[in-house]
Amino acid sequence: LSLMDRMRVQGLLPTVITYSAAVSACEKEGLWEQAISLMEHMQGQAVMPNEFTYNAAISACGKGSQSEPALQLLSEMRKNGLVSNDITFKAAIIACERAGECAVGVSLLNEAVSLGTLSPWRSTKVLDLHGF
Repeated sequence: LSLMDRMRVQGLLPTVITYSAAVSACEKEGLWEQAISLMEHMQGQAVMPNEFTYNAAISACGKGSQSEPALQLLSEMRKNGLVSNDITFKAAIIACERAGECAVGVSLLNEAVSLGTLSPWRSTKVLDLHGF
């Protein structure tokens, strides 16, 4: 957030790309609270997050084993008219798995398969559902 504030002081306005890069950096480090804080900050500045921003924030929640905020972001994403893709679903499912919300993870997987977003037969990565 301080970087965004310093940009404003310099007369530079952060864009969705700037915020997405910052949220992605938080995701890489597993800083889910900071990722969500950046999402809130950007919306307060009338910068609307895109699919990349949401995917990074949901993934950050997964790295922090936080299913509730991940699911809230997924819901918000949909309310804003953005489409959930395979990355979105995988990140949300991982968040649920790590938080011990197995039934919710299976429900998301079923939804993604029924929408054609994920195919259990064409995946290049293994999704461990043993805990479900």
